[in-house]
Amino acid sequence: MESICNPCERRNIVSQLTHWCSDCEDGLCGKCLKDHKAMKLTQHHHVTEMTEISVEKSKLLSIPQCNKHPDCREDFVCLDHDLICCHTCLQSDHKDCKNVSNVNVLSKGVSKSELFLSTKRTMHKVREFLKEIIEERQSVKEDVTKQQQRIRMEIANTKSKFMEHINNLEKTLLKELSNIEKEYTSFIEEEMGQLLQTDKEIEEESNTMQFIADNGSGSRLFTFLKKQKRKQDDIQKMLADVPPTSTVKISLEEAGHEITESKAIGFLSVHYEIIESERYVKRSTIKKDLNNTTQAVSVQRNQVTTTSTECLRQFPILEETLQIQLDPKDFVDRDEKYAQLNLRNVCLAVQDDNCILVVGHVTILQEHTREYMISKYKNNCRLVKYMYNDKGLTFINGCTICCDQYNQYNQYNEDVHGCHMNIALSCIPKSTQVVALYGRGFALVDTESMERQWCLEIDNEFQAIDTDENFIYIADNGMLCKYNRNGFLIRRIKFIHCSWFTLTLNGNFACHADSFRLLRRDGSEIFSYHPAGLKTVTADKTGNIYLATGDGIQVLDPLKMETKNVYRYDKEVADGLMGAVCNRGKTFMLLRRERIDWKEFGQIYKGTSYIPKRVAFWDFITHIFLIKSEK
Repeated sequence: MESICNPCERRNIVSQLTHWCSDCEDGLCGKCLKDHKAMKLTQHHHVTEMTEISVEKSKLLSIPQCNKHPDCREDFVCLDHDLICCHTCLQSDHKDCKNVSNVNVLSKGVSKSELFLSTKRTMHKVREFLKEIIEERQSVKEDVTKQQQRIRMEIANTKSKFMEHINNLEKTLLKELSNIEKEYTSFIEEEMGQLLQTDKEIEEESNTMQFIADNGSGSRLFTFLKKQKRKQDDIQKMLADVPPTSTVKISLEEAGHEITESKAIGFLSVHYEIIESERYVKRSTIKKDLNNTTQAVSVQRNQVTTTSTECLRQFPILEETLQIQLDPKDFVDRDEKYAQLNLRNVCLAVQDDNCILVVGHVTILQEHTREYMISKYKNNCRLVKYMYNDKGLTFINGCTICCDQYNQYNQYNEDVHGCHMNIALSCIPKSTQVVALYGRGFALVDTESMERQWCLEIDNEFQAIDTDENFIYIADNGMLCKYNRNGFLIRRIKFIHCSWFTLTLNGNFACHADSFRLLRRDGSEIFSYHPAGLKTVTADKTGNIYLATGDGIQVLDPLKMETKNVYRYDKEVADGLMGAVCNRGKTFMLLRRERIDWKEFGQIYKGTSYIPKRVAFWDFITHIFLIKSEK
């Protein structure tokens, strides 16, 4: 907006504006303002003094210029396209449009129109919506701060308990040291007392003998010496029986092996819960405005599906190249001391950089004691990273995801046979991060540093997991939970009970639930397929879906509902099949374990009996089959 009077400008007079008429959209000087108020046609117009309007806000009062034609104002409205444009745009882009009008015509009474009131109401609702979200976020932020302060106090209390325990141990050790000192000093003092008493007696006898020799007769000295001879013989016998002097050395042996077993003073866990509020009801209104965008995305997905089908037709037959046995020792720390290991469960994933990741649950017999003594166990869940090639696997590094405290199983503890940990693993595409699930917890781990980024808890035992570049999907108890990469729970939807699922290229869920079922993102079914002996399901980066069945691997065309056998194996392999993954359509990997022997694994108290019972586990060997495509 220029700072000159518009009526004066039209008369070729330059004068400073002092007021603004919003009805005429003219700036007025003092003289023109008087004429404006005097005219019957304009005397009731809304006029504002310019001192009440800032420079920035004054720019909002003029009709904006066209973006395509900066010299033209947007004075027209094309009702066919619901678009504001200038006169030039009207002649070039809207010359065939029939419903065109001037802004001045349509804007009459707009400040009292339903459009203005509706827009005002919508803005008010949106602001309330935003205010509620901000308040919720602020409340959560404050709550996290309070929890941090509370946890700090709990850590301090735990530390004080440690210190109190250490102080008690110190008192016990010092008391024992004092008792040792008292015992030996009192014994030495008693022995020294007897020797000093004997020395005093001999000194007195020596003085007496010398006195008699100097002053007495020979006969008196003779009788004294005869009596002394017998006393001296007794004293020499007593001295011969005195043991040689021994030095007493007291030393402290540090209980280093016990101190190092304390890996932490506690473990932090985080659990997210969606705050149920009225604004989630309001979201349905907002989602209706996204229908057009959803339709556009559907068209794009159809194009992707067609592309994946083309890849499917060109997929070559698979052939086995290598069979590798996993070493249970990889799933414990290198400095771990143990008597026996039992690799109970494993899960496999493959990264974009051709690294294999395996998470394993191993039970460790830490201490194999003598007969009639119970054993010490612990359960270790560990993530291990390997590099693979045609020659085999090369161990790179690993990290412990979770580890229970030492379990000394007695009659009050559960049987070690029940200590089976459900585990799963999924690599986040185009990143070095992996999500590992164990029991009712899951953790995000960076595979470069092999460090946990965060660790969370879930409400129920999980059933399956997969990830895309932005989100983590976990199926548990008939629900599908969607988390972001920070571990925040975004959404829950009803889902089928499945033992395994994988995300396909076009965003659907390929599930193993007794049969194969292909589901949309909302959980609705696209179709199902019932192959014999279905073991697991996976997909590659090119859109192919693979079904590991009782007799081999099938590749599926989800559009035509057709399958093709690409690899066959015998029933023995199928019986021990635990999982399958595929890397870029070039290498297919099967995870299989074979039961070998029923092996003794320590001893525990069982029931109310105080007699130890021997424990035995099935001993397994676990193999990874690397199956490559034919060249």
